[in-house]
Amino acid sequence: MQGLSKGEESVKALLIDVDSVIPNLALMHISTWKKSLGYKVGFNVGDPDEVYASCIFHKNKHLTDGLHFYYPNAKIDVGGGGVDLHKTLPREVDLMMPDYRLYPKCDYDLGFTTRGCDRNCYFCIVPKKEGRFHINQHPREFHDPKHKKIVLMDNNILLDKDWFYEVTGWIIEHQMKVDFNQGLDIRLMDRDIAKRIKELKPIDAWHFAFD
Repeated sequence: MQGLSKGEESVKALLIDVDSVIPNLALMHISTWKKSLGYKVGFNVGDPDEVYASCIFHKNKHLTDGLHFYYPNAKIDVGGGGVDLHKTLPREVDLMMPDYRLYPKCDYDLGFTTRGCDRNCYFCIVPKKEGRFHINQHPREFHDPKHKKIVLMDNNILLDKDWFYEVTGWIIEHQMKVDFNQGLDIRLMDRDIAKRIKELKPIDAWHFAFD
């Protein structure tokens, strides 16, 4: 990840959010990465040298087919679960602070404290895409001090009860509202976890998975 050399100050990277229903975390990481290298980055960058598109849903994959036609002189990089389940960001980029400025209306922290899942639900792509359950990063690493809310994208954080206490303890300490965006596994619910959830403040309603 080298910076720009002399004469490359005008390198521009266009980001394309194909179909995200919430701020696209991968593009937020890419934005931080490229800006750290001196690039001009954004959704409305004209005549780009590089194009990064993220497609979440396979049904929308066709929307990326014409990118080489529209940007014939640009390096095109398309990712997301709708395109390739196994394509990932470099680890060092995936752990960067998201560029919250990319989505001005985003007033909450967003990230994964864990990745993967040990369940093997026939309809779910998570085990194929992210592998078995593992800890990813502490929420402090993607926290913007201006935010008082946090949205966790973890697929099954309750698989590690101690880590769940660690993460939620930090959230309580910082007096933040929280949303477990992918739901909490109802099969792993017990009295201790229920008590901890009662101590938390939801952004909206709690989500539970009954898979």
